[in-house]
Amino acid sequence: MYQKTIDSIQTEQTTRQHLNALNDIYINENTTDSVLKSKIQDVGILLKGILDSINKNKNIDARKADREEKFVLADSEHDSVIKLSTYCKSRL
Repeated sequence: MYQKTIDSIQTEQTTRQHLNALNDIYINENTTDSVLKSKIQDVGILLKGILDSINKNKNIDARKADREEKFVLADSEHDSVIKLSTYCKSRL
């Protein structure tokens, strides 16, 4: 599950795809590591915030473009992403 988490955040995906991939690990992988679950939750909150800000955009074309934009989550400078990545690497 640690390698799957690392792979998920290092894959180029849309915000929704990142959120769904981490949600899948959190729920369907029977994750029993409470620290990992907590770190996934923190990143999930970050991703939901990004989606909320996209949805507030009044311009429909810009909203669609933002939703479809792909990025590598691991390239993010957000503390929650860095902590999740560091934790998973330490558990391998």
